[in-house]
Amino acid sequence: MNQVFSNAADAEEEIVGCHDDRGMVDAASRFLVAHLPPLDPNVETVCHVVEEIINDRSLTRVEDVADRCGIRDRTLQRLFHRYVGASARWVVKRYRIYEALEQLAAGKPAEWAMLAQDLGYYDQAHFINDFKKLVGRSPSEYVKI
Repeated sequence: MNQVFSNAADAEEEIVGCHDDRGMVDAASRFLVAHLPPLDPNVETVCHVVEEIINDRSLTRVEDVADRCGIRDRTLQRLFHRYVGASARWVVKRYRIYEALEQLAAGKPAEWAMLAQDLGYYDQAHFINDFKKLVGRSPSEYVKI
């Protein structure tokens, strides 16, 4: 631990010297907070982009997301790869499938082709395939549950 934090031994002594769990947690928290890395502005950018995807259901394509957020497509892809661990396309698709689930849960009648189009899918087959991958069953099977 001293290889990573030069004052780790002092922190350990303070933590172990506490008389209760709360004191130990507080001491450890102070130590860790003091050693936090600097804030990365890209984290805020990615959080903003994800919020846009969540809140604006008309964003169905990565190009639309990039345009809305003023970020080049390739830059957006790199940010998502590094900070989200998934592509922006994957995130958009997942939130659109969540939207479909919300509509189905609300009892809205299911016209699969229209729903697929509303969610930004090229065709019904792609929508059903993505739905099945995420949910584990087709939309029609899901509705029957």
